Amino acid sequence: MFSQSRFQSMVRVAMVVMAVAAGQAVAGDLPPHPRLLLTPAAEARVRTRIDADPLLGVIRDAVLVSAKNARGERTCEHRIPDGKRLLKESRHSIAMVLHTAMAWRLTGEQASFDRCVKELDAACSLPDWNPSHFLDVAEMAFAVAVGLDWLHDDLTPEQHERYRDALRVKAIEPAKKQLATKAHWRRVHNNWSQVCGAGIMAACAVVAADDESLAALPFAECLDIVERSARFYDPDGGYPEGPGYWDYGTEYHVLGLAIAAGLGRPIETPRHLLAGAAFMAHVRGPSERFFNFADAGPGIDPLTACRGWLIERAADHALAGDLRTGLWDRRDSLRKRGGNNRFFPLHLLWLPVEPTAPTPPLPTAAAFAGEQPVAMLRSAWWDPQAVFVAGKGGTPAASHGHMDVGSFVVEAAGRRWIHDLGGDDYNLPGYFGADRWEYFRLNARSHNVVLIGDRMQNPRCEPCRITASRLDRPPYSVRFDLTPAYTFGEERLAASVEREISLDPSTHEVRVRDTIVRPVDRVRWQCMVDTPPQLQGRTAVLARDGRAVELVVSPAAAVWETRPAAPPTPRERQNEGFHLLAAECPVPPADSPLEIEVVIRAARAP
Repeated sequence: MFSQSRFQSMVRVAMVVMAVAAGQAVAGDLPPHPRLLLTPAAEARVRTRIDADPLLGVIRDAVLVSAKNARGERTCEHRIPDGKRLLKESRHSIAMVLHTAMAWRLTGEQASFDRCVKELDAACSLPDWNPSHFLDVAEMAFAVAVGLDWLHDDLTPEQHERYRDALRVKAIEPAKKQLATKAHWRRVHNNWSQVCGAGIMAACAVVAADDESLAALPFAECLDIVERSARFYDPDGGYPEGPGYWDYGTEYHVLGLAIAAGLGRPIETPRHLLAGAAFMAHVRGPSERFFNFADAGPGIDPLTACRGWLIERAADHALAGDLRTGLWDRRDSLRKRGGNNRFFPLHLLWLPVEPTAPTPPLPTAAAFAGEQPVAMLRSAWWDPQAVFVAGKGGTPAASHGHMDVGSFVVEAAGRRWIHDLGGDDYNLPGYFGADRWEYFRLNARSHNVVLIGDRMQNPRCEPCRITASRLDRPPYSVRFDLTPAYTFGEERLAASVEREISLDPSTHEVRVRDTIVRPVDRVRWQCMVDTPPQLQGRTAVLARDGRAVELVVSPAAAVWETRPAAPPTPRERQNEGFHLLAAECPVPPADSPLEIEVVIRAARAP
């Protein structure tokens, strides 16, 4: 039998749902706290599932380890070491709050509650959240909003007022000013739109109904910004800023949609956004490192929680199995060290259920279109010895783009052999401006591409597309038309440039074949490696730790050489341990296309 208070609560929630459905502005009739993500229904589901799902038990244990470790860690401070970003402090607060608040909700342990309050007090005592770099505000707003919401009923009235005031003064009011002046993140150009939109949504959702209506806050405008950001994933889930920014932008995109749904304002998730989880599975190599094009770093895939949210809604059992396998393989590390990123506790809410029947494996070859078309080919899944090659077309003009049109990476025998260096220091002068293409890691001289007469690629070219592929059966292949990257208006460095990348799983051979018609100058084929090449004419051997691969180049006129991987200035990252392996080819007769093929295969270690 329901208590009177429980009955009244149910009536109030029903009234809210009816009001939202009728399009009415909801003020004091929003759902009770907690209303951000970990609603009472969601918490009950988590408790039930933990008892039945061993993987969720591992994740719960990791959250509790992180919460315990948090007691010995400092609280956030107003540290802006580069003179621009408070972002590290905002992210620190999210990690502290999410882990300790989740631990408190699951265990009722006072030490976790106290540590969360300590973080909230520190965050709200900062003079500001650095509105000049609004990502910092958005992430800190999310941290404080979650802490206030999840601890709400056990906080004092004075704490409620202090934390709400901080959200209003340090996040919502600055957001209103930025939106009124058409802030760049309002234009839906890159991950800023997703992060800033969802962070302010969280602040509004928690402050609303306590002292002002949701309609009076920039909630709807920020939700619209998040919703419009779904175009980044069009048409099939690829993300133009690379996998690192996929994790960042999509985590907040999903948070925005989940927050809206919890307030009775669900937004239909488009198919191309749901497909993003497949993109992230395929862009991960056997080493669990990303194909890190654009400004993405070559880090280990963190297997973020937002993928579970997408997978569950896509009802993709193969992707569910892939995500669960990755997390289960890390169970010992998680139990020992705790969560591996600040949003890790959200796995408890969004982890897909284990498929009840055997599921077909993910395909071993896949391609994604969009502004930065990419393709990934592999010999097997979840085999660290598998062969993996990933390549891209695209354009340097994309957000966070590099002159990496045609670039690729290769893994075999348990390690990555051909690398992308990733981005450089964002604080370098003109990094996102006029000097961008002066920096070695960003321009064509550091990437695994062909250079014609040592010229750069066109930084504003139209996206280079996939023109042909064989992905349904081996040997796998994909062909990119790279001509736009070597065309500057009326000036063409070649009549056409094509790159075909293929993998034969039966022989474990990777082939990179370039066809260049009427190049205007000598052509240099190059790739970045992290072991000193042993050169024998047209053969280069890369060996390390008892393993080796060889690269054999043709035509016969091409001979391998090594070039420094160091940048021209000391202020750039120096790329210690890396070498540029290159082969130069002369200009062919006028009627003959230049064809360069590099075969990459396992070799006997010297």
